[in-house]
Amino acid sequence: MKIIKREKMFNGLIICFLGIDGSGKSTLSRYLYKEFKQRDLDPSYTWWLEGEDSLLRRLFRRLGKQNLKSQSNNTLKTNGLKNKLIYKIFYNTYPWIVLLDYLRFTLLNITIPKKIYNKKLMIFDRFYLDVVLATYRDFNLSKSSLYKIIGIFKIFAGTPDIIFFVDVSPETALSRKIVFVSIYLNNNYGVMSWVTTIV
Repeated sequence: MKIIKREKMFNGLIICFLGIDGSGKSTLSRYLYKEFKQRDLDPSYTWWLEGEDSLLRRLFRRLGKQNLKSQSNNTLKTNGLKNKLIYKIFYNTYPWIVLLDYLRFTLLNITIPKKIYNKKLMIFDRFYLDVVLATYRDFNLSKSSLYKIIGIFKIFAGTPDIIFFVDVSPETALSRKIVFVSIYLNNNYGVMSWVTTIV
């Protein structure tokens, strides 16, 4: 494990764990949370991907599945223009809705607890970078869009005071979570290594 960034902060501490799936982020972040809890430091713990299960996201996933189902039933040929237009609108708006939904999640889990409730110690298993990078990769956003989105999230989330990049090889991660495909882990390893240099 490498500590990539550490800064002194007087009005709270944000600690996040980054790394590819299966690297041990959840294990380590939960362990740290329990240690701080035992020392009566009143930490909070957030698994960043909790935001995937929002009401808005479930609605969009359902709409997306229905759209794909209607395309596979050959209605694309009978209603071609209409379905292509719906798909294009969905494909072009979905990533931005996901990011807005995660911005809401950021406000609820970082901005408000830190500023209003004076939460001093916040531990995150993953961080907004995971969501931003996945959206950038999955929807082929431009690098300029990526940097702008990261800038917006930084305004509301700030920069973590301590980032633990759990640096394990894709092969080690794969052995921990056999359900993930090796190619997927190799791709994410490169992206995660790169993103820690721009935060």
